[in-house]
Amino acid sequence: MDQVEAIAAWLAKLDAGIPFHVAGYIPVPGQPFARPTEIHVARAVEASRKHLANVTSSRLSAAEALDLASRDDRFATRRIA
Repeated sequence: MDQVEAIAAWLAKLDAGIPFHVAGYIPVPGQPFARPTEIHVARAVEASRKHLANVTSSRLSAAEALDLASRDDRFATRRIA
């Protein structure tokens, strides 16, 4: 949490209007790092908003990350030839 807030504070020194997105870690099989809870992400967003005006977040599962087109049509692919 403190690292995310420190980054947000540093960015705010440049411009408090810089967009900042808190992306929850997507677990990699065989690695010991846990996926953050919704509360963890919300706290990171709250800490970032102390410094920045435009903070968003996401917390995708591995399956959601592999199928972004189902969540946002900007990621849809179309065969044209």
